[in-house]
Amino acid sequence: MILDDYVDTPASPLFPFGHGLSYTTWTRSDLAVDAATTGDEIAVAVTVTNTGDRAGTDVVQVYFRDDVASVGLPASRLLGFQRVECAPGVSTRLTFRVSAGRLGFTGADLRYRVEPGAFTFIVGELSQTVAVSGPVSFPDRNALPAVRCDVAPG
Repeated sequence: MILDDYVDTPASPLFPFGHGLSYTTWTRSDLAVDAATTGDEIAVAVTVTNTGDRAGTDVVQVYFRDDVASVGLPASRLLGFQRVECAPGVSTRLTFRVSAGRLGFTGADLRYRVEPGAFTFIVGELSQTVAVSGPVSFPDRNALPAVRCDVAPG
């Protein structure tokens, strides 16, 4: 028996992230993703346009999905978000810059890794798949620096 709900309420959130910030309509267009290797910075750019008849505020959210990860991952993960305020009919170009390390995950060996592969970036209804190449990186996240005690016991 699989339970999707808790007692008598749905398990989904009542309001999605960014809900209720605007009394106007928005479109997103011209999604562009610039990424080459697992060591480079990733730039995700999108044009946001207020298509309504009044000024408004929107929260533009960028999600990504690892299409070829070596372990099972969530369907999509939040990469970044930015609040935008625009007058009616005005467009603005947003660019999200993030390190490739944000695409990483904890592998089966419990080490954090950034694997090369294909990633899908999503902004609203737009999506684009980009291949990122490079060596697999296994930074030692759990190593703690040595502790130095300068105070003699008294």
